[in-house]
Amino acid sequence: MAAASYVSFNNGDPGRTGTGGTDVTTAIRAAGRVLIAANAWAAISNDGTKRRTSNSGALSFGNAVNAQAVTHTILWDAASGGNCLHIFDSPYNSTAGAPVTIAIGALVLESP
Repeated sequence: MAAASYVSFNNGDPGRTGTGGTDVTTAIRAAGRVLIAANAWAAISNDGTKRRTSNSGALSFGNAVNAQAVTHTILWDAASGGNCLHIFDSPYNSTAGAPVTIAIGALVLESP
C-alpha cells in the first residue's frame, strides 16, 4: 500500500461504496477506525497469476465497548469519511469488554 489506510466494521451489506448497512466501529471502539500505516503491509508477492499483500501486524481495537455483530470489515483512505478501498466479508460477534483484534495476515488484498 502506498499510503496509510484505516479499518472499520460494518453490520449489513456495505454495498460497493462501503456506506450501506450500519457502521458499528464506534460501538466497538469509541475512537473509531484503526490506522494501518503504509509500512504495515507485507511485501507484495506474485505467484504469476495474482499479486497479494496482507497486514503484517495485528490490528488492535482494544476491548470492545459493546457486544456487536459484524458482517464486514472495510478498508478506507481516511480516519473518517473518505473513500472505500476494499470490503472484506468477515462475520464476527464482539463481546463487551473482550479484546477485538484482527490477526496478522487476516486482511488479504489481491489483484490480477
